[in-house]
Amino acid sequence: MTGDISPLAGSFPPRPAHCGQMAKLAGEVETNFLYEFMKTAEPEESGSGFSGGIGEDQFSSFLTLERARQLSSSGALGLSEMIVKNLGCMEGQAP
Repeated sequence: MTGDISPLAGSFPPRPAHCGQMAKLAGEVETNFLYEFMKTAEPEESGSGFSGGIGEDQFSSFLTLERARQLSSSGALGLSEMIVKNLGCMEGQAP
C-alpha cells in the first residue's frame, strides 16, 4: 500500500488564526528548554563576570535566560520550527 494511512491525516486542517500564537508559544518552549539545558550545563564557577556575593545566583540566572532567548530567536536549534511544523501550521504540512 502507498500513501498515508494515518486516521488523522488531513482530518484537522490548521487554523491560520492560531498559527501565529502557536509559533510564539513554541518559541517560549524552546527558550525554556535551552535555559534549563544551559543552567544545568554551566560550571559552578562560571566566570560570567560577576564578582560573587549575595546576588550572583539571581543575576547569573537572568543572564542565562537572556542567552537562551537570543539562541532561540536565532533559530540555531530549530525546536520551535519543528513544533510548529508538526502541529500543522507550516505551509504544505499536514498535522
